[in-house]
Amino acid sequence: MQIGIGILLQQAKFGTAAPVTPWLIDGGVWSDAGVWDDAATWDDGGVSWTNPNLATASYDSVSLSVSSVDTQPVDVSFNDDGTKFYFVGATNKKVYQYSCSTAYDISTATKDTAEASISGQITNARGLNFKPDGTKLFVSCSINNAIYEYNLSTAFDISTASYSSNSLSITFGSNGSHCMTNDGLNIYVIDGNDDVLRYTLSTAFDLSTGSYTAIVNNLVETSETSPSGIFISPDGTKLFISGYASDLVTQSTLSTAYDITTASYDSISFSVGSQDGVPYGLFFKPDGSKMYIGGLANQTIFQYSTDNGGVSWTNPDLTTASYDSVSFSFATEDTFVHDVAFKDDGTKMYIIGAGNDSVFQYSLSTAWDVSTASYDSVSLSVNSEEGAPSSLFFKPDGSKFYIAGLGQDTVFQYSMSTSWDVSTASYESKSFSVAIEENNPRDVAFKTDGTKMYILGVASDRIDEYSLSTAWDVSTASHTTNFSIASQEANPQSLFFNPDGDKVWIVGSANNTAFQYSLSTAWDISTASYDSVSFSVSSQMTGASGIEFKSDGSKMYVCDIVNDVVYQYST
Repeated sequence: MQIGIGILLQQAKFGTAAPVTPWLIDGGVWSDAGVWDDAATWDDGGVSWTNPNLATASYDSVSLSVSSVDTQPVDVSFNDDGTKFYFVGATNKKVYQYSCSTAYDISTATKDTAEASISGQITNARGLNFKPDGTKLFVSCSINNAIYEYNLSTAFDISTASYSSNSLSITFGSNGSHCMTNDGLNIYVIDGNDDVLRYTLSTAFDLSTGSYTAIVNNLVETSETSPSGIFISPDGTKLFISGYASDLVTQSTLSTAYDITTASYDSISFSVGSQDGVPYGLFFKPDGSKMYIGGLANQTIFQYSTDNGGVSWTNPDLTTASYDSVSFSFATEDTFVHDVAFKDDGTKMYIIGAGNDSVFQYSLSTAWDVSTASYDSVSLSVNSEEGAPSSLFFKPDGSKFYIAGLGQDTVFQYSMSTSWDVSTASYESKSFSVAIEENNPRDVAFKTDGTKMYILGVASDRIDEYSLSTAWDVSTASHTTNFSIASQEANPQSLFFNPDGDKVWIVGSANNTAFQYSLSTAWDISTASYDSVSFSVSSQMTGASGIEFKSDGSKMYVCDIVNDVVYQYST
C-alpha cells in the first residue's frame, strides 16, 4: 500500500497566484521567526530563507531516538523559534512535544510532559503542521483520507489541543501527505497516484472551507515512487519531496512561482538511506540551512545541514556590470593561465596554466576580493595526465576537482583528502575522453549533483552535454546532446552555470566578451538560447580565458591568458 506523509510548511508564503513580492503578507514581511499582530500581519523576525543546496547537503551526525515514545515517528515540526520540537506518532496516535536548549538542535531536545492524543479522529497519523502563531494544529490521516484541525488554547502547548470539529476530505486516493501555506489559504497534498494536488481555503486556517483546485499528475514518479513528504520554498520556486522507495529527498523547479502545474524535476536529490531505510516526513529550518527527517526503521529523527554558506544566488545583470578596478597577477607562478576557480566561501582561489601544467592555490584575506590574494605555496602538477591543461572545476564540497586539456582531449578526476587543500590532492585514475565530440576542449563544468558534465570546445564552438551514471565519476560519462555558440564567439574559452542550471555564461578570446544564455529546461543544454545579453571585458584584456562568479552572483571574474591576470567585476 502506498503511504504518504504530511509536512509542516509554516515557512512558505503562497497565494492563488504568484505575488509580486513573495514574502509580503498584508503589508508585512514574511519571516519564520516573526509573529502575527492584531492586523493579521506576519512580522519580520529577521530570518531570510535560502534554498537548500542538496548537492552539498550532509548528515550532521545528530539524531534523536524516540523509540521509547513511539515506534513510528511519521512527521516532525518545530515552533516559531526552534525551542520546541514536535513529532506525530502513528503507533500511539499522539503528538509529542520536546524542548530544545539550543534552537533547532535536536541533540539538545528533552521530552516535555505535554502531549496530545488524536485517536478520536486519527486511525493512521501521517503528517502535522502548525499555524504560524501556534494556536492551531493540523494532522493528516491516510486511512481516513482527511486532514483534521485542532485548536490550542495556549500557543504551541500541545497539551492544550482540542479537536475543532473541522476537517478536509482529500480525494484522488490521497494518503494524507500535506503541507500548508503560511497564510493558511492553501494546502498541497501528495496522493496515492504520486500526484501533487492543491486545495484552497476561503477562510484562512479553516479546513471546513477548503476545496480542490489543481493537480499535477505523476510528478513524483520520475524521482520517487513512494513519496513520504512535501515542502515548497517560501518563494514558491522549489518543491522538495522525500520518499522511502529510493530513500531520497528530491528537488523540482516551478517555472511559475507557487503554481504546481509548472513543476518539473531538476534531477537533483540527496540520499538519507545511510541513516534510515524508511525515511518519513520532511522539515526545513526557517533559513533553509537544516533539514529534518523521521526514520521508521530506527524510530529516530535525523538532522542534516543543507547550508550553502548562507548565500542566496541572484542571476547577474550583465547590462549593468562594471569593472571594479581590482585585479591580481599569477605571472610569478604560471604563464598561459587558462582558468580560475574559487572555494565556496571565497577565501581560496585556484588557477590552472599551461606554462607549468599545474594547479596553484591562493588565500584571500578578504573573501571574494582578488586584490587580497596571496600564494599559498601549494600546487599540484597534472603533467602526468595532461601536458596542456585548459580547464579547472571543483566539486561543490571541495573534495574533488577535474581538469581537461588540449593534449589528451580528456577529462581527468582528482580527489583531496582535505577539502579545498590542493596539497592533499591525488589523481584518482579516472578519466573520460571527449575527443569524438571535441578535439580542442577548453573548459569543463558539472551539474550541481554531479550527474551531468559539460565541455566547451574551440574545434566545434559548442557546449557538449554528458550524463554520468554515477555522480561525480567521469569514467561513467556518456554523450547526450550539444548546443552551438558559434554565432556569438568563434574562440570560446570558458563557461559557467548558475546553481539552478537555467543560465549559462561563456567567454572567449575572439570578442573578449561574456555572453549569456537561458535554458528552458534546467541543465538540458539542447534547450539553450542566446539572451542577447553580453558584457565586454576588452578594456582590460585581449585574451579572455576563464570566467567565474561569486556564490551570490554579485561578482564576476575573468582571467586573461595573455597577461596571466584575473580581473574582478560587479554585476
